[in-house]
Amino acid sequence: MLADPTALRPATLLLGLYECERVQRTLASEGDSVWAAYGPWYVWLRELEDQESKRGRAGIGMHGGGSGSPTPLAPKQGWYPTLGCIRLQNEDLPRLVSTIRFSHTQNGRTFLTVTWTC
Repeated sequence: MLADPTALRPATLLLGLYECERVQRTLASEGDSVWAAYGPWYVWLRELEDQESKRGRAGIGMHGGGSGSPTPLAPKQGWYPTLGCIRLQNEDLPRLVSTIRFSHTQNGRTFLTVTWTC
């Protein structure tokens, strides 16, 4: 008997809708374990569906870096876990930051839908 083909498809969970509120350049430098964990940029996200507060979290952000990474400021620093934030590769952050900043200069808003495929 063949397995159900839908069982082979990855599951996608919608985790929520966020607004990119602001972008902050971090104080990251090699050897600085605190800021290096975030990489060169931190994007502050505002939850729009109470998804973080329902989990007991005060907030969430997007950043690069990597706690415990030997090269947290490298363009591709690897996928080190966060404490709940969304991790990006450092090389992808400048384009995202430019998009958010441009949107804000035009009195626009930037939204992000987060899904998890497992």
